[in-house]
Amino acid sequence: MVSREIENAITELRALLEHEKASIETKMAKARELWKAQVDIDSCLKYMSVQIEEGKEKVTDISLKLEEIKELLGELHASNTTIIQPSFSTLYAEADIVTKLIKDCIKMNCDESQRRLSECFHELATTLQPSS
Repeated sequence: MVSREIENAITELRALLEHEKASIETKMAKARELWKAQVDIDSCLKYMSVQIEEGKEKVTDISLKLEEIKELLGELHASNTTIIQPSFSTLYAEADIVTKLIKDCIKMNCDESQRRLSECFHELATTLQPSS
């Protein structure tokens, strides 16, 4: 019989991954709206900073939960490990996909912030050029 502790950890990880997948879609949509709204650079950078910190926390949470499950699997009898291993492998692959989505969301925000900063600097440089 598989440990109740492992079943709970797997259920928690699945819930975390599902929540993150939904959250990523919401964050990406919010970011697109923010960039369209011509919000000032300071607000964009603050938003990006928050997204980076939240993403880092989520990736850490996912990694810690995977480690917990891996350790619990190590404590099981070999026959039970064989039963649960395929499920863990699938969950691991899903966690990998979700963490990549989190990183892609962060990268999108960083790229857009960089684009905005470049536009801002270009505008400044243009306005500071002497008139002929």
